[in-house]
Amino acid sequence: MASYGFVLLSLVISFVASCPPVKPPCICGPSEHGPVQIVCNRAKSMKEVTDALANATGAVIDRLVITNTPIRTLERRDLEPLTSLMLQRLALVNNGIENVASDAFAPVKSNLLALDLSDNGLTKIDASLVTGAEQLISFAAQGNRIAVIEDGAFANMKSLCYIDLSFNRLSTLPENLLSGSFKRAPGSAVPRMLYVCENSWKCDAKLEWFREYLRNNADIIVDKPGCLSLCDFGTYRLPIRDRDLTHN
Repeated sequence: MASYGFVLLSLVISFVASCPPVKPPCICGPSEHGPVQIVCNRAKSMKEVTDALANATGAVIDRLVITNTPIRTLERRDLEPLTSLMLQRLALVNNGIENVASDAFAPVKSNLLALDLSDNGLTKIDASLVTGAEQLISFAAQGNRIAVIEDGAFANMKSLCYIDLSFNRLSTLPENLLSGSFKRAPGSAVPRMLYVCENSWKCDAKLEWFREYLRNNADIIVDKPGCLSLCDFGTYRLPIRDRDLTHN
């Protein structure tokens, strides 16, 4: 028992030692992603967050979560103070974000593996939003009001294998959205997840390319428990992968 207690104490000390100095409303501790997760909750502004992280220069941050903070518009200058961090995962969740500047994430793109913009008020994803984030594996924007995604928004991102667009207002997608991206590596066991459930899909000619893409890539997971990817076809609603009733 004594040796177990020593190991546990050593792990706690290791986690604490890994954390850079941060100030409230931010706290640092371990997570499933690694020893350094910083959570900033209920800050008054993005500036209060970046001020709280001012002494974390040079730190490797496995995940930074900024939540319940009023950020109506996110601009490049909001994230520039984070340039000195080696930030691998960034979650900006439930902050009321409605607008994101096209270059907002430029200061943190180089090391970014995951970006989570869930539960905000976004209505559009610009083509340049994550362009240049060459290591990005995961992008989530569930629970917004997204009705438009610009052509090529996720193009040429060879590491990308997880996209969550569920619970939005999408009715169609541009044909070059995934050009050069989302390809399954030969022999890879990593599942591809493209959650598109609970949107306003229309089973028309504009969406046919995407439906055909899903039929040709049956391994891609599009649904979640209790969340189905359906599209409107006249008076019917069909699973987005299925052929129209007019097909044999």
